[in-house]
Amino acid sequence: MSRARRTATGVVSLGPKRRVDSFNRLAITDSLFGLGILSGLAGLVGIFDDLGDGVVLLVTSLVSVSIGTAGRRTYEQRQRPTPGRVVSGLAATWAVLVVVGTGVYLASSATDSAGTALFESASGFSTTALTVLDPSQLSVGMQLFRGSTQWLGAMIGLLAAVVMLPGVLRGSVHVPVGQGRRLDRLSPDPATGRRRVTGIYVGLTVVCGLAYAGTGMGTKDSFVHALTTVSTGGFTNRTDSFASYGSGPQIVATVFMTLAGMSYF
Repeated sequence: MSRARRTATGVVSLGPKRRVDSFNRLAITDSLFGLGILSGLAGLVGIFDDLGDGVVLLVTSLVSVSIGTAGRRTYEQRQRPTPGRVVSGLAATWAVLVVVGTGVYLASSATDSAGTALFESASGFSTTALTVLDPSQLSVGMQLFRGSTQWLGAMIGLLAAVVMLPGVLRGSVHVPVGQGRRLDRLSPDPATGRRRVTGIYVGLTVVCGLAYAGTGMGTKDSFVHALTTVSTGGFTNRTDSFASYGSGPQIVATVFMTLAGMSYF
């Protein structure tokens, strides 16, 4: 696609859209795209429980996916990002996601307090999972969105620690000893590394959800807890957490929190 643009000499010319090499843009748009997918799934499920919250989540999904797709189309990597650019990109991504999450909480029926919305959003995306809300009072859609914020926040940190930072520090990063370079085997290039790590993370989430369901947890509870267990534990959708579930779900939680905390290398 072409458009008129002004060159350095001031002459207006027709040419292809300018593609930007900005790791910040890449990190933010990819994260928004992921948030959009998760919000859409939460909205589709939650709309049958609370129409208002479902609509908020679906609108969030549409906007986030649109921005993420548009940002990807204007990105072109020209050089390997420096460690500083990776860290600044992660900080910018976290800030944007927290702002978006705060808006979702305020627009939904979860809370009308800006401070509470900001705290809950930051707690989710940072994976600290502290809360000031009664999770049992949230709609199904918002329970799923709340769990998704922790799941996505953990995945972003995981991709940074396992793929991006070792990639830009290649030659000086320390990886577990063994035959061959384990860094190269897992992540020979960023695209392959992202695909493999995401596959492991999503796979663990699915298996964890099935394991919860096998202990007698309901479908909704299994999915919410799977999202937060593989991000090493945190948010729940019940006021008493696991207290009323019995030993089965507690064993599943312990096993999968341990697996999720192991080295991906």
